[in-house]
Amino acid sequence: MGMSSTVFISSPKQSSKSLFLDQYVLYQGKRVGEVDDDRLKFEVSTIVSREGLEMHMCSFADKSEEVKFAVPLLDMNINKMVSGCPWRQLQKIYLQVVYPVGRKYMSASSAPRLKLVSSSELKALYSVDDVKLPSWLDGMCLAEYLPNLEEYLEKQVLEAVSLIDVRRHFIEALAGPLGRPVEADPVYALDTYFKIAM
Repeated sequence: MGMSSTVFISSPKQSSKSLFLDQYVLYQGKRVGEVDDDRLKFEVSTIVSREGLEMHMCSFADKSEEVKFAVPLLDMNINKMVSGCPWRQLQKIYLQVVYPVGRKYMSASSAPRLKLVSSSELKALYSVDDVKLPSWLDGMCLAEYLPNLEEYLEKQVLEAVSLIDVRRHFIEALAGPLGRPVEADPVYALDTYFKIAM
């Protein structure tokens, strides 16, 4: 049975828990750095300077190994973009990237396993589960893949934020003939209920 990968989204306060997580991230990064895999070493060298990057080494019962990256995406403060948002922690979107280690039969340019990850709170605004990831082209490395992905996600997040105002204006327009809503979502304007006399 293998070890599972976790993307840590920790509080900015330096509690004992966050210090432990920092040490764990450093330990995992050291383990990954010791892996004898040319492709993996190259991939790490191209993105290691990215702030917030996390790496995790997984070992399995059949002695196979894989490395998982949690790559933070989008250099924007999503919290400040949503008026009245209840989020206490900084919301981020991560790309989870999984590389098998030392499998010589795999092409050096073959695509890793890719998955977008975010907190459940952010999914109320923008669900990464519905995102179709761009194709991984032959011979591509992670540093080449990320810019197109981030450009696409930025447009999607900005559109999701703009739709909040569209929904609010629509609700305000309905308030004229229907009266004030008896219940309304004050943040995302997703669920609104009017009382209509029959």
